[in-house]
Amino acid sequence: MEYRPRLVSWNITGACALRCPHCYIDAGRRRSGELSTDEGLRLIAQMAEAGTELLILTGGEPLLRKDLPQLASHATAKGISVVLGTTGTLITPALARVLKESGVIAAGISIDSLEAAKHDAFRGAVGAWERAVQGLEACRGEGLDVLVHTTALKMNQREVPGLVQFAHEKGARAFHLFFLVCTGRGERLTDLSPQEYESLLSYILDAQERYPGMMVRARCAPYIRRLAYARDATLAWSAGCLAGTSYCRITPTGDVTPCPYLPTRAGNVREASFQQIWESSTALTGLRGPSLKLLGKCGECSYSQGESPVCIGCRARAYALTGELQAGDSWCLYQPQQGGQPGAGEAAQPPAAPRGFAPPENIAWTQEALERMSNVPFFIRGRVKESAEAYARKQGLTQITPQLLADLHARARRPAAPEAGPLP
Repeated sequence: MEYRPRLVSWNITGACALRCPHCYIDAGRRRSGELSTDEGLRLIAQMAEAGTELLILTGGEPLLRKDLPQLASHATAKGISVVLGTTGTLITPALARVLKESGVIAAGISIDSLEAAKHDAFRGAVGAWERAVQGLEACRGEGLDVLVHTTALKMNQREVPGLVQFAHEKGARAFHLFFLVCTGRGERLTDLSPQEYESLLSYILDAQERYPGMMVRARCAPYIRRLAYARDATLAWSAGCLAGTSYCRITPTGDVTPCPYLPTRAGNVREASFQQIWESSTALTGLRGPSLKLLGKCGECSYSQGESPVCIGCRARAYALTGELQAGDSWCLYQPQQGGQPGAGEAAQPPAAPRGFAPPENIAWTQEALERMSNVPFFIRGRVKESAEAYARKQGLTQITPQLLADLHARARRPAAPEAGPLP
């Protein structure tokens, strides 16, 4: 298997005017020794050489770096798609226009509640909700795609269906539900229970069908793959843990870590090239294939077996709870029998080719269909490909044609079904 850093998240600054209690980098003041503009431009060039396809510029509040448009333009020129991760509170129509002209393809804006007062209290600033929504609308007005980001918390878990509906009504390209890993300031938060996680993940699987024209994804919740597998559901958008295999994070001062929630330092881009760190650091290579020797129930689980396992749990959550990277993820409800056998009520082996998981080689693509895919925005191209292949399998087809893509597109444009009631 080839391991390339296709997706990189770069915290370009620690500066932020808000005081969100779940912030994994404890943002506030600008970090001493943050990478300079020249260092950032060199880093982006190294990312391109290493095979990076998508760069997330985040913070802190990334818009507090005046050189953000320059960094985004440089990445775009190098063939890297750029997404912004922001509170949204600083975005005006003029700034949204600058971002779009700089090559930013989407802005991920955090919305924690449908109640402005609740969002503001969580973010630590009066008016934060109103400014975030205005920022969202400014982006949409300038033709910049928006991704609504929500972190699942005790305070808002019952609002998730309404937040998804809100994102859909605002014309968001995607809704991302992040599952908290208690690091940084988040160490002081009370996490959801495993049962509450499973309830929300089941809802996400349902919402993917209910809103086919909008990506609905679970982030930092690899168990969703196991749930989808068990119920033979099409997993249209959400992926398992990518840390160290196709994803890593870079801190404001240049440290490389497998993900934002794993503090294991792989190296620093001031001391070695990005590609050298990616290829040689054991903090990254230790998460790849046979190198990752899982312990506890994750090591015994049938879903974690093979070169491309369905689920290896959340390594960051396991580390945060036990101090062991390879430990079992206790936040997963699934209990395998000893020796890697399925737990009670599970099939003896996962289905050979469940929808959404069959190897890509099972589906052939015509040249015309591949050419049509080149018109799909990069940041959703991989997901559209997965969705098309899942749709073909569901229809009993073995080839992707332009007509199938057209049918899928027409299906995605249908109005969303009425929203289900609140979560149990």
